[in-house]
Formats: sequence, C-alpha cells, structure tokens
Amino acid sequence: MGYKPNYNAKTLTTGVSNAVGVIFPPGEMSMSANPFFVDLLMGINKELQSRHAMLSVAIANSSQALVQNVETLISQGLIHNFILLYSVSNDPVIELLKKQGMTYVLVGDPNEDSENYVNNDNRLAGQRVGEYLIDVFRVTHTLFVEQLPELKFEQQRRLGFQKAMKLPT
Repeated sequence: MGYKPNYNAKTLTTGVSNAVGVIFPPGEMSMSANPFFVDLLMGINKELQSRHAMLSVAIANSSQALVQNVETLISQGLIHNFILLYSVSNDPVIELLKKQGMTYVLVGDPNEDSENYVNNDNRLAGQRVGEYLIDVFRVTHTLFVEQLPELKFEQQRRLGFQKAMKLPT
C-alpha cells in the first residue's frame, strides 16, 4: 500500500529520536578533507540508513565550543547515542555525556575499562609503514610527522614506526 512510517512523529511520541550523534575531535583535526573521517562517516551513515536512523554531526574548533554543540544535540535533538571519532583523557565532552546519561562509543583507546570502543592496532600500523619504507624505498633517513603528539593513537603509531626503524622508544 506504500505506507512509510513517519520517524519524526515517532520521535515526538516516544521522546527518543532515531538519530546518532557523531562527534569530531575539536580543532584542526576535524577538517573534512581528512579521508579517515570521510570514510568513517560513510560507513556509519550506511549502517544507520539500514536501521532507518539519521546522522547528526558535532564539530567545532575548540573543546568548549564542541561541548556546547553536543549540549545542543542532546537538548534539542533528543539524541541519546553518540560516536566519538577520537579518544583523549579528561575529555569535557565525555564528562558531559556521562553526566547526561548518554551512551557513547569511542573510536580509539578507551580511557576507562567500562567504556565502549572500537580501535585498530596503531602501533602495528606505524611499524608496517616503517617496514614498507625500508623494504620498498630503501630509506635510511626518516622523519615521523604527527599532528597532536598527546593523542594516544599518535603515540602508538610513533612507537611502531620507531620499532621498524630500530630507534629507541
């Protein structure tokens, strides 16, 4: 008969939306030109579409502005589930999500045993890149460039790269 449910009406009735908030890291790392984030968003969006859910994005240049953005998503959008595309210790966004009783998943290393997360082996990735440079290009002098050295994944990639280059860690 062509019936399609009205998800906005359902949101009004239940008080819970069918949307997931995706939170980018604050600052320059959030640049949309980063192919890692674009690929992640495409994968998340594809999965949400199959569940008739929507994607809402929180993005800002500072932690303070990002917290305000997420507060807006919580209060106006009735979003209760979030995916953080980063992981840092003492994150004010995570503190807000906890305080508000929101469910969240980190992309990266967890800060606590109780946190839900997805991750890859960044140390092994850094090591494989170093090995590739040595094996394929026979490099002897390298430079490891990182955007924010305090991020855990950057530290792990550096350690793997140093291992491949047989540098002290």
